[in-house]
Amino acid sequence: MPKLDRIPHFDPRSRGYGVRELLPRRVERRQRLWALPSGAGYPIDQGQEGQCVGFGYTCELAAEPIVIDVGQAFAPQLYRLAQAEDRKMGNYWDGGASMLAGAKAAKNGGYIQSYRWAFGIDDVIDTLCAIGPVVLGINWYTDMYDTDHRGLVKVGGSLAGGHCICAVGYWPNHPDFGEDVVVWMNSWGRSYGLNGVGFIRVPDLAGLLEDQGEAAIVVDVAPKPPPPPPVEQLFVAARRSVAFHRKGAHWWLPEARAWSKREDAIGAGLRPCRLCKP
Repeated sequence: MPKLDRIPHFDPRSRGYGVRELLPRRVERRQRLWALPSGAGYPIDQGQEGQCVGFGYTCELAAEPIVIDVGQAFAPQLYRLAQAEDRKMGNYWDGGASMLAGAKAAKNGGYIQSYRWAFGIDDVIDTLCAIGPVVLGINWYTDMYDTDHRGLVKVGGSLAGGHCICAVGYWPNHPDFGEDVVVWMNSWGRSYGLNGVGFIRVPDLAGLLEDQGEAAIVVDVAPKPPPPPPVEQLFVAARRSVAFHRKGAHWWLPEARAWSKREDAIGAGLRPCRLCKP
């Protein structure tokens, strides 16, 4: 069995950084699945190593809506950075890492802008529907090591340890189960669940969150946009016929009284050509 290495560590200051203020006032709870890369190395596999905190956050980084394809080798590095963050907080454990340390490691490494926390199942579901994946830190019980043939997780048995796993979707009234489920991607390769994916009933996940559970939401670093083209390439002198302008092919730059090609002007804040207006 893979080692379980998530260690609960709660900072009371996290209560001031809830995800609720980032959510819309009203969230439509509909089916939402955040895809991961389909190439080699996914679903990621930690093997027998107890590095789930690194793998859980790596799964989130690789998932939509902003895909950072960091790859399998990145997870152990992030785990070691998380252990270093734990030591800074005074947690000198022989092994394992906390969820908070994993979030700090990702932020200090420049992979995310910030992180927030979901407090309870409602925050988790609304985040999955409106923002993106959620990294879960939960107690893991022996019956959870294997799913049934449909990928459904059963919570039961004796406590095995703490696990970090990434929730990547919400599926209301799932046709196979007849009830609402949360979809998660584990870090145990394709042999777990359905090709690495498991489903957990909403009440079961709610119970795990109440049982020393935690849920982190990261604000990903958006890819940098390409630099804008030089001004001299955007604008050309207004030496065109009035008939050509009426085709709607040009936009107007008021300050320079110049014309630019429509495709170059998209996003540049230009007003439509007055001569081209219908």
